[in-house]
Amino acid sequence: MNRIKDSKGIARTVALFALIALVLITIIAIRIVRIKAEETKRNMDDTIVVSAEREALINYLQDDSLTDTVAIFDIDTKKFIEPAQAKLTIEPYGNSKENLGKYLQIKFGKDHSISSKWVAP
Repeated sequence: MNRIKDSKGIARTVALFALIALVLITIIAIRIVRIKAEETKRNMDDTIVVSAEREALINYLQDDSLTDTVAIFDIDTKKFIEPAQAKLTIEPYGNSKENLGKYLQIKFGKDHSISSKWVAP
């Protein structure tokens, strides 16, 4: 009788450990999926930055009056808009967690230098 009682206890313990292992594996899998999704969103933001900087350089080479100005990149029209006007006309387009709800601001510096950063509206 004692053996039957012990085997039920062992079976319950094994089942409990299997359940805990299953929960841990599920949690790890969910975290991996979230990390991959965030990585994809970050890549989308990086693509926007590269595209905006390339467009800014082209515009800057064509128009030297942009020196020492700041503009917001409009992703829909691929044009640069004044920051005050951007708040009214552009919907924030940052995708990743750190850039969510932000615009890409481009600063045209001297010597045709271009810098960009994500800013809140």
